[in-house]
Amino acid sequence: MARSFTIAQLITKGRRRCDQENRDILSAAEWQEELNTVFGDFHGLLTDAGMRYYETEATITGVAGTQDYALPADFLATIGVDYEQSTGGQRTELTSFLAQERNVFTGSTGGQSLAYSLIGQNVRLYPAPATGQTYYHIYVPQPADISASATSTSVDVVTPGGEAFFIWSLALAGGVKEESDMVPYYERQVDRHRARVVEWAMQRELYTPKRRHVASDRGSNSGVDRDEGDYLY
Repeated sequence: MARSFTIAQLITKGRRRCDQENRDILSAAEWQEELNTVFGDFHGLLTDAGMRYYETEATITGVAGTQDYALPADFLATIGVDYEQSTGGQRTELTSFLAQERNVFTGSTGGQSLAYSLIGQNVRLYPAPATGQTYYHIYVPQPADISASATSTSVDVVTPGGEAFFIWSLALAGGVKEESDMVPYYERQVDRHRARVVEWAMQRELYTPKRRHVASDRGSNSGVDRDEGDYLY
């Protein structure tokens, strides 16, 4: 579903939009730095809207007595942590602990970790897992730095609204540098297409109804009673 353009193509589109295609008010390096900023903003729009577009995962291998495991170098935000019950098989999600629950498993070691928290630059598992157990940290990575990438590098703008957001954001950067009277118009266009991107991201699953409880909470063996009409989500 990618909608991709090269760095060079996006910069050219932005320069055309602010009538600077043949004028070097910004240097080539400045244009690419502006594009990098726009890409970071765009990444944030999709992520903040709850769209799982940039999701990835890192493997955690348990070490007996060790609770803390380093976050990935490109870590931005956590989605969750899963325990792998059998190699390549079923996973179960760990509960995210609140700060007030930090002492629930004090002194417990071995067995399966049941919960996690983010502590500083680590993800902490409760209780400490047994050696060799596999966990998966599902997370959102930082946006890639494309400020020094080859101009032939592809950038996924995802949707037509995303493409317009990139183009008008670059036009705005050019207009600000030029001190153009068109800056307010460029700003309105950026705001308009930002709203399009966010709306699309939030409505990506158009026809999927929300459930009141996650799937692992359901079933006769869950040990949790649900009243009729409870949400599954």
